[in-house]
Amino acid sequence: MTGIGEPLTLEASKVAPILRLSTAGDDGTVSLGTSAAETEKLVASIAARRDRKARDAELSAPGRSTIVDGKGDVTWRPKRADVRVVRDGRSGRVVQRERSAERVTAAVRAGEHDIALATTETKPAVGADAARGLDRLIGTFTTRYEPGQPRVTNIRRIARTVDGTLVAPGATFSLNGRVGQRTEADGYVEAPFIADGKIVPSVGGGVSQFSTTLYNAAYFAGLRLDAHMPHSLYIARYPPGREATLNFPDIDLRWTNDTDAPVLIRTFTDETSVTVSLYGDNGGRRVSADTGARRPVAGGDFAITVTRVVRYADGREVRQPYTTTYDQPAEGE
Repeated sequence: MTGIGEPLTLEASKVAPILRLSTAGDDGTVSLGTSAAETEKLVASIAARRDRKARDAELSAPGRSTIVDGKGDVTWRPKRADVRVVRDGRSGRVVQRERSAERVTAAVRAGEHDIALATTETKPAVGADAARGLDRLIGTFTTRYEPGQPRVTNIRRIARTVDGTLVAPGATFSLNGRVGQRTEADGYVEAPFIADGKIVPSVGGGVSQFSTTLYNAAYFAGLRLDAHMPHSLYIARYPPGREATLNFPDIDLRWTNDTDAPVLIRTFTDETSVTVSLYGDNGGRRVSADTGARRPVAGGDFAITVTRVVRYADGREVRQPYTTTYDQPAEGE
């Protein structure tokens, strides 16, 4: 059998169960055929061994080469970076069960011994050629924390999960979709979490700091921001009006790679900080965060408007204001 990578030779004992003899006509002519059910089982067993998923190219880039951690007005432009292809991508293969079974049956009836199974090729989302074009740090951000707290365990755990993720051109990245529910079985621990305006213990508490860090990296990369939700309470370690909480499954952080190149996510953590860096080619977008004044809010804390200004290489300028209203001051999550 061919069409499935290395040719496969089946022993007679593997083929015998699918064979059936039948007679036809007044003279009782004997013909050789197959059992449809047994043939489908044979093809399924081959597919289980020879199907393979497409594999994206694997890249290497610094987890942290530049630190951006400003809470007020910040301007960022892409910087040259050392991004290397560690392993090329690979196409995937899926055996088409029904068509392959038909080919096996036809070959048996014709007395043929060589059969090309029907397969579908799947391309990797990011191949080596596209990956080799990445030579820019398009966005990065760092936030800080007190060492030794349980929440730091959760921040470092989620950072490890996301590290190395490749987002293909036109694809949308979902943080909840990439990480899933935070559970003790996955290495998360109980730590403070904001729920209904109160700070309560919760498994996975603190991962909003990673969400905020990733949000700012995508913000300054000039990528399309699809969904984020600020905390209800202002937390002093974050840039006011430029932060994103996270809760599974209802509160997510999503952004779309609206460039023509893949985006590589790298993360870095140490005892006191977490950094998210995005590598790709955004066409030279220059991004500024213009932070307005804090405005008092009756019955709450304050409101603030932060305007993202994206300047494109062709001279276009897009202004995107985001207004956040905080209920009351709080420290911790």
